[in-house]
Amino acid sequence: MDGSAPIHISIDNVAFERGLYSHPAKDEVPPLKTEKFLGEKIESLYAGVWPKIFDRAENLKTRENLARFIALMALRHPKEKQAVRTVNKLFRETVSGLPPEQEVEFVVEGKSISIRVDEVLKLASDDRDTIQSQYLRNMPHTVMDIANVLVKRRWGIIFSDSPIFITSDCPVVLCRGLSAKTYFGFGTPGTSILFPICPTRLLAIDDRWPHEFAHYKLTKPDIYNGIISRGATRFVYADNENPDLAAKISKWRST
Repeated sequence: MDGSAPIHISIDNVAFERGLYSHPAKDEVPPLKTEKFLGEKIESLYAGVWPKIFDRAENLKTRENLARFIALMALRHPKEKQAVRTVNKLFRETVSGLPPEQEVEFVVEGKSISIRVDEVLKLASDDRDTIQSQYLRNMPHTVMDIANVLVKRRWGIIFSDSPIFITSDCPVVLCRGLSAKTYFGFGTPGTSILFPICPTRLLAIDDRWPHEFAHYKLTKPDIYNGIISRGATRFVYADNENPDLAAKISKWRST
């Protein structure tokens, strides 16, 4: 995204960040617990059936499994740590100026929780280990919440006869679509979710599809590639070194 010319790079150097899922000592679990789970129980499981498994998503059970995978792909990005940091900041601001021993009440999904101010400040700390710990502990629950929303929406597999779709370091892109709400999420009516499966397959979750699940022939690739490129943080990945595509990406991201 820095404007450099496209380069050919080995798969080992794509979207790589050391220690992204390493648990801090305060978690009192093996540091690589989450990383091993993702590698052994998720990535290796899908590697043997990718990308054809998406063509079988008409089956509800398969779609539920894929929804969890897509939710995980959306959450296992470094930017999600910033979301944890933002929430913690809001908690600290909420109790700012109150006596440490005072209890405050939080209502979450209809359930009331009372907690001392000093405990709130401790739990909502901004230090690196606290953010890392909360990021990893929240991931399984949030994955299930998002997956339960995704599986209820309409799925379309857009296919191309030639390798045309790009992807990025943020492969799951949530788009405002037709929603006019100030704040929107994966379940907001009118929004759409794009997930490039491979250079010839793109998943588009959108309420406008006429069927719960179906395949659709690609007509305008630039529309989808433009949205995917705008969702990127640092890198966009393509099937080949295409200078014309690089120029398009620069234009898409500036509009």
